[in-house]
Amino acid sequence: MSRRFSKIISKFRTNSNSLLAILLVSGLLLLINYYTIEIVSGVRAYIHGESYYSKGQSNACKNLLRYLDNGDELYWSQYLENIEINLGDGKAREILLGGDPSKAGVYLIQGKNHPDDIELMIWLFTTFKDYSFMKVPIEIWSKADKDIDKLHALALDIRSQMESSNMDSTLKINYQQKIHHLRTKLTDFGILFMDSLSNSGRRISHLLLITNTIFILLIVGVASLITLMSIKKLISSEESLIVKNKDLTQANNELDRFVYSASHDLRAPITSLKGLINVASIESDKQILANYFKMMNQSLDKQDTFIKKIISYSKNKRSESTVEEFDLDFLLDSILDHFKFMTNYELIEIRKNINVAEVKADIVRLEIILSNLLSNAIKYSDPSKEKPFIEINADISESKLNISVIDNGIGISPSSKDRIFEMFYMTQNNEGGSGVGLYIVKETVDKLGGEIHVESEKNRGSKFNLIIPIS
Repeated sequence: MSRRFSKIISKFRTNSNSLLAILLVSGLLLLINYYTIEIVSGVRAYIHGESYYSKGQSNACKNLLRYLDNGDELYWSQYLENIEINLGDGKAREILLGGDPSKAGVYLIQGKNHPDDIELMIWLFTTFKDYSFMKVPIEIWSKADKDIDKLHALALDIRSQMESSNMDSTLKINYQQKIHHLRTKLTDFGILFMDSLSNSGRRISHLLLITNTIFILLIVGVASLITLMSIKKLISSEESLIVKNKDLTQANNELDRFVYSASHDLRAPITSLKGLINVASIESDKQILANYFKMMNQSLDKQDTFIKKIISYSKNKRSESTVEEFDLDFLLDSILDHFKFMTNYELIEIRKNINVAEVKADIVRLEIILSNLLSNAIKYSDPSKEKPFIEINADISESKLNISVIDNGIGISPSSKDRIFEMFYMTQNNEGGSGVGLYIVKETVDKLGGEIHVESEKNRGSKFNLIIPIS
């Protein structure tokens, strides 16, 4: 008995350590992907802002030349409006280099940068200003700002001469030459700034590709190690040899299928990123590059979602049930808040009929179930319908929590309805999916001792009925 107990403890420790390794590597991968996406998004924001900087100085030079030519006050007013963009960016740079970063936001907005990008731009500048991929663009920016100051000083001098009527043809020609010279220099600085940031974006993407490949190999390696160790333990077991051989075959097939499919889904974004990096490396059009960065983010989001599902699957399989009291309505709001940036989310009307106050149940597993059901309802909504909706109903009867998730999306075909809870099963409409979401839902519901039923009609919508025992 003591020997058998020792084997059980040894197996538990080995599996726990292996699972911890997977979670640790997955967590590090998610963290690296998150900050890489933040850096790439920040670079994109600066590239977008530079277009306004270049346009501002160009228009400022044009209007200053027009004012110098005919003295029209309208052109002077337009010059001041144009140059404010460049002066704002310059002031923001000075503050970020040596002042209170929180005060730089108002000047970045003056520079026509998007308000939603301000916090990210400040973080990228202050965090990486001493690193080459940001240091070089900042140095170019500083040189351009010096010429902006020269241009503005020249403009104020022109204004003074015009108001005092001291402007003659010789002086006017001299001013025109100086303006043209500064305009050429500023245009060159703009090109250098764009090229520097674009090169930085490519280097970051390449580094991300290498990092992801290493971490994915680690995850697959640890998963394969768990598989081999589980098979070895089952083979060496002394009890119920026939039953255990049957279980071993079933477990082996499922694990092989899981590793194969997981490896495929984890490699797919890598393949996509390779292709995008190759085409981006030879592209100079900033609009096309922005689209490539967007597509890279989408590939990473897909990989991020799949890794989260693997973690949810592992968590449901290995962790014990923990019951606690919580607010179901608040839980639903927090889940929906994570999905507000999904495609077509803004078109969907969310209806909630929550006739429950506090619920005492396993909140972790219930969140896994509801997250998958609601993300599917959003993903497979039908935007062509006049009023797309998702309806969530909840009540308690006979110590059971009853939840229904109803939508008027694309629905499920009769041939697929009986198989949607199978591992890696994907319907014809499952574009970009992994086929594990509803499998995790069924596994989690079973772990809670509950039931889940689906009613669906193609092109009319679906209804998932969930029944969970509660304390």
